[in-house]
Amino acid sequence: MGLSLFPGTLNVRLSQPVVISADFVLERPTCVEYEDIKLQRCIAGGLPALILRTSTQEQGNSHPLDVLEIMAGSKLRETLNLNDGDPIVVEANLTPLGNVMSSCACGCGKQTAGGSFVPGHDQKLRTRTEERVGGVVALAKLVDSVEQLARGQLSNADFEAHARRLFTVS
Repeated sequence: MGLSLFPGTLNVRLSQPVVISADFVLERPTCVEYEDIKLQRCIAGGLPALILRTSTQEQGNSHPLDVLEIMAGSKLRETLNLNDGDPIVVEANLTPLGNVMSSCACGCGKQTAGGSFVPGHDQKLRTRTEERVGGVVALAKLVDSVEQLARGQLSNADFEAHARRLFTVS
């Protein structure tokens, strides 16, 4: 972007929670090792800027999702002569959260911020699935069997026998 950033953000409250469309993602940067940082280009008060959104914010911690943290090349509060509650025009591609929320695919019932899973729940589902069939090797064999069945390389009876061995009730 060619922009030297002022070390600080201007917090802007919106009328509704939004999801940003990240132009850049810093995955667990050394300055903040416990969360990812998403950055989206925007224009704030007529100046080039970035919206900063952390993974913990998207999980419901830190600022609510109706707050944007905006970074620019100067202290926006001073440059634009802003006081608390003053309006500011932010030009960015933002999606209202209600348009993208869905239930987590792991079955926990929590709402996602647009993806299939709440952060970390894809791994929980993977682990639970592996445990149900007896580990990752058994899961790989089950997937191989399903693939062979779909390609006509395994009979229904042989597939059923394999599945019954995996899920024998003791």
